[in-house]
Formats: sequence, structure tokens, C-alpha cells
Amino acid sequence: MFLKKQTVHKQGQQYTYYRIVESYRDEQGKNKHRTVKYIGRLSDEEVVTITRQLKENAYPFVEGNRLSYQENKQQTHMLSSQVWVPLSLTIMTYLPAHLKEWMVAEHDTLIIVKEGQAEAQIQGSRLPIHANQVLFCPAGSGVFLYNVSSQPLQVLKLIFTSHDPSSSSWSTMHLPSIIATHSPLEIQRLCKEWLELTEYSKEMTVEKQIYSQLLFYQLLHLIWNDQSVATEASHLTLIEQAVHYVKTHYREEIRRDVIAAQLGITPEHFSRIFRKYKGCSFTEYVYRLRMNIAKKDLQYSSASISEIAKRNGYPDEHYFSRRFKRLFALSPKQYQSAKKQYAAWNYPFTAMLLHLNIVPQAGYLESWKWDIYHRKLDLSTMNILHTDLDQSIQLMNVLQPDLVFAYQDNAGKEMLEEYVPLQTIRIDDYDWKQQWIWLAEQVGKVEQAEQWLYDWNDQVEQARTYLASHIPSDQTVGIYKIVSEKIYVYGDQRSMGGPLIYQELGHQPPSIVQERIIDQHIICQHIESSELNEYAADHMIVIHYPIEGETAALIEPVIQSAAWSQLPAVQNKQVYMMDRNIFYGFDPCSFEAQLQLWLQQFPS
Repeated sequence: MFLKKQTVHKQGQQYTYYRIVESYRDEQGKNKHRTVKYIGRLSDEEVVTITRQLKENAYPFVEGNRLSYQENKQQTHMLSSQVWVPLSLTIMTYLPAHLKEWMVAEHDTLIIVKEGQAEAQIQGSRLPIHANQVLFCPAGSGVFLYNVSSQPLQVLKLIFTSHDPSSSSWSTMHLPSIIATHSPLEIQRLCKEWLELTEYSKEMTVEKQIYSQLLFYQLLHLIWNDQSVATEASHLTLIEQAVHYVKTHYREEIRRDVIAAQLGITPEHFSRIFRKYKGCSFTEYVYRLRMNIAKKDLQYSSASISEIAKRNGYPDEHYFSRRFKRLFALSPKQYQSAKKQYAAWNYPFTAMLLHLNIVPQAGYLESWKWDIYHRKLDLSTMNILHTDLDQSIQLMNVLQPDLVFAYQDNAGKEMLEEYVPLQTIRIDDYDWKQQWIWLAEQVGKVEQAEQWLYDWNDQVEQARTYLASHIPSDQTVGIYKIVSEKIYVYGDQRSMGGPLIYQELGHQPPSIVQERIIDQHIICQHIESSELNEYAADHMIVIHYPIEGETAALIEPVIQSAAWSQLPAVQNKQVYMMDRNIFYGFDPCSFEAQLQLWLQQFPS
């Protein structure tokens, strides 16, 4: 390693600052230099001292990542008087075939993942950049950026610099690093607003220039946070209490100073920590929450706009209408008659919407159902949600559907409803047919849903007649799921084909299944291998459900055991191995596929 000098000319002045660099060979074997540490301005004596220390391998790289008293002094000056200026904010797209790109930051640069999955190679290690993280590249540093998915990668690239060229970097970090953030959705929103401000403004007036600077500093504030863990935990508790108060009193007048007094802090301090953790002001949060609730009221309530305004905290209808139009670009009256866009926060509701010939903006959908629906519907506008909760919430916030359907216990629901209107039910309060009709009522498709039920009942009656000759009424049918050598017996609730087998087709369960599972209204019960004979049925539906990383071989200890081989269904060859993907769901598409698969087990 050695000390490298860099001279910068600005506004007729010359500035010199230093950094420590090291030599390395890139993937083509070429000699390259990379920055290890930025130091800034040095006196001649300090240059001599640091050069000697580097030669003797005695330079102090530890002690809290601060190199010397000079650096501490410079850092204090930077924090007290430094002004940062944005240079550009652009959207960069990397196609799946574009595996990696070497990027050198001429100025301080922040990389924010907008869509897709990214990884960064930092000092030889490849690290994922999650939705709640930002990649920071200080001026002069380089990093490899990878697209690690089969979809295009889009990133927001924010470049900024200091008005004082003698300062080296915004941060004490001197190599590319990944920063965890608290408000990834708000960061995306601010970037979007900033891009729209600059893209659609024909003339950047003074007011717009000031607002542009405000958006920039809000971004820096959200991204850079050095509060202690203890303080964060305390602040989060306060914010949770404030959010709970707003959600239960949004119809009433809500005042910041009243809530702050209840929490035992000053209004100013409350505003600071609220913005820090929610990414927006308290007033903005209340405004958006009320408008999302009003959005749902305008779709389903028969009340007048004036009444809807009042029950959402706006006594003045005209003021409410202006605020609504500002956020959604439509007046409340226009919005009532506009075509609505829906989304689903779980697999069943996504499939139900598609079965009603409604393509949601976003939803969870299994691949085998995609194969079915894309033959009759145009799914090109549908966004498939995945297991990454943060990315799914982020996508919903960008799409802004008019309504999202969810169960009350769905993961992420509490966070999601802060950004979009939700319509929810408790999954245990509705059987699958009631859920089907409920959803159809929400989207105005009751007649179509009832017609499907009518046709479905015809199919079931025909199936009952056909199966009667294969499964006499005095024979039983059981459903067994095997997971990691564990055995679960299912009843007639929701999963593993229970509603089809017992409720629709009327097959008889073993008496112990009826007493201990179905009559108790539970979904399933774990049993030991020694209990198999007690729970045995004349006909056994078996579903192997491997967890991630398992192989089919893990089912063998169960089906090759002595207890298994002695079961009557095994000896009579009346064991049916079923597709776990098809037998998992409880929506119309799943039931149609389950019925077809079950009938195939009994050829005529």
C-alpha cells in the first residue's frame, strides 16, 4: 500500500487531498489500484509520517475505523458545516444476460435496487443487496454489480458531491459498503417523486430547485442513521403506540402535540423520530391513511361524499375532495365510477380473481395455475409476488391498487395497510364457498361465481355416482401428509384436499379422524408411526411434502416401515400418491384439478 495524491481545480482554486491505495490484479491479470482509505488534506509532515508508516506496515488502521487525530478533526468539521449537492439520479437497467458490471464511482454514489435482485462484489466477497439496503460507493471506489435473477435488474443511481472539494467523501466509509435502512418504501417513493419532478418539469423554478434539494436531503437522512440499538428500540415502541392511536382515532381530530404529550416527549422530538422510522411526516402519514380508508369507502359505501369525508376526519367536503384529488389524480366522484384495479395478498384470492376472469395487478400464483390461466387470460400485466415480504410490499406501494384482498393473519398485512387499501376476512370464519362468494361480491361478479358453483355441483354429483362403484359407502378414505418422516392426518378443513374428499364427495373418514380432527374443527393432527394402524383407512391418500433441500428419499423410512406395510390399504394396493401442489389449495382452480386427479385413480 502507498499514499496517493490527487489534485482538484475548482473555481480557480487548487486543492490537494490524499488517499491510501493498494495494488491488485483484476480478472484479466492486469495491474490495478483500489482505494483502501480516504484521508483528505495533509500537511507535508503528515505526508512523510504516513508514507513511512505504510512502508513499515505500521499504519494504525484500527481504533474505530479512524486513522488519526487529523482525520477526527476533519470529520468534525465536515459534520458541522458540509453541504452536499446532488449531481444526478438515474435508472439503470441490467438484462439477465448482463451478469456483472464493473462500476467506478467518480463521486459519492448510492445504488438503490428498484426491481430485481442484485449482488455486489466487495473485497472479493459477493453480498446480496436486499430491499431494505443501499449500496454506498465513496468517490474513487469500484465495485462489481451482478444481476442474479432471470428478470431485468433496475437500480436507482444517485450521484452527489460536496461544495468543498477539499473533503473526500460523505461518509467515513472508504470502501463500498452496504447500509441497512429503516424506510425502504419511503426511499423508493422519494426517488420516484424526485425523478418525476425533474423529468416532467419544463422549467426548474426556484421553488422546484429548493424542493429538489429537500428531497435529496430527505433521502440522505433516511439512508444514514447512526442511532444506538437501545434508542432505536425505544423509538420504535413510541412510534408503534402513535400508529395504533392514529388507526383507532383517524375519524377524529388528531393533533401532534396531544400525541407527543401522551408519549412524554416534545412535539419536535416526536416529529423527528416519526419521520426517521416511517419515512414521512406525521401529518403526511395521517393524511395517507385516511385517504386509503376513504378510497375503500368510496367503493363500497352508499354514504354521500360529504358523509365519507366526515367519518374519515375531514369535516369540510370540499377540502377532502381537493386532498383526495391531489393524491389520486381523480375527484372522489370520478373515482367512484372509474374502473378498479385489484391485487391479492395470498394464493387463494389470486386464483379466485383469475377464475372470475379478473387479472389482478399483483398476486401470489403457483406455476401450475399460471399454465392454466395464461391459456385463456392475458397475464402480461400481472406482477407475481414472491416470498420476499419487503419486495412484495414495495411493489404494492408502487402499483397502488384500488384494493388488496387478504386474510387478517397474512404476514405483512399490518405494514401493507399503511400503503394501500385492504379488504380482509378471518380465514376461520368462512368456508371455501363463502370465501368465493365474498370475493365475488367485492368485485361485482356474484352471478358468475354462483354459476360456477352450479356447474361445480353438477360435476360433483357425476363424480359421486362414478366413485360409488369404486369406493362403497362402508369403506373409509384418509388423507396423510408426510413431512421429514413425520406423519400428519388431515380432516375436512381447507388444505390437502380435505374439503373435496369429505365435504363435496362425501367419503367417510376413519371414526377417529371424525372424532379427533373433523368434529374438533382442526386442520390436521400429527401422529407417530405406532399410531398408523389406529388412524388407518381403507383408501389412503398420501402426500409427500418435502421441505426445502430434502429429497424424495426421506419418505422411505415411513413407507418401508413394518407398521406401514401392515396397513390394509397398503396390502390391498389402495394407496394413492397425490401431487402436493395440486392438493394444497382450496380455491376453484385447485378443486377442479383435485377432482380430476382423484377420478384418474379409478379408471373405468
